[in-house]
Amino acid sequence: AAVKATLSDNTDDNPLDDGTGSSGVGGSNRVIGSTVEKAPKAEETGKFTDLDSVSWAKEQILFLADKGIVNGKGDKIFVPNGNVTREEFVKMLVCAFGIHNSDAVSNFTDCTSGAWYDSYVASAVDKGIVMGRDNGSFGIGQYITREDMSVLVYRVLKAEKDFSVSQTEEAFADQESISDYAVEGIYALKNAGYVNGMGNNMFNPKKFCTRAEAAVIIYNVIK
Repeated sequence: AAVKATLSDNTDDNPLDDGTGSSGVGGSNRVIGSTVEKAPKAEETGKFTDLDSVSWAKEQILFLADKGIVNGKGDKIFVPNGNVTREEFVKMLVCAFGIHNSDAVSNFTDCTSGAWYDSYVASAVDKGIVMGRDNGSFGIGQYITREDMSVLVYRVLKAEKDFSVSQTEEAFADQESISDYAVEGIYALKNAGYVNGMGNNMFNPKKFCTRAEAAVIIYNVIK
């Protein structure tokens, strides 16, 4: 299915959790290279009851939930169409690729030392995945766009898998709307089959990434 393409301002250790104590995301489990078994059906796991609107992402969401990479928001609700903040998506990437360093510390002006996201953002900085903004901030609490999501995924793939592909033959219809810094990453992921347009060959780079979209892209790159 095409990726239409990372939750709430939770302050607990797992931003994809609802704060009710369900299993968190571990930093030591590495999914890359493992055999991707077929995800259990929702009725078999009883995990989520609100995935009918995102049938294209149901299998991926359930697989990542089974791996502990994503969690629901309470009472078997995943909220697949909710938007994802920049720090939340970074944590998903860091945990999915097993590159979390609990001792890492970020120096961004808007990152609070000891906050749930701090070591995850810092881990991404150490790997060259996160660069920050010209003003010294990371963008904590801001929703991540499809183009920024693509850039982060591209960087982690290059860092962890020596990832490179040739330029695509067909440009997106809204190519001119894509920021210069994101062009290479977006088309690399497109050529690899990790992302597609959203209809009429539009990528919609400035659109915010949803929880379902984030789950699909993470699933695609780790399988």
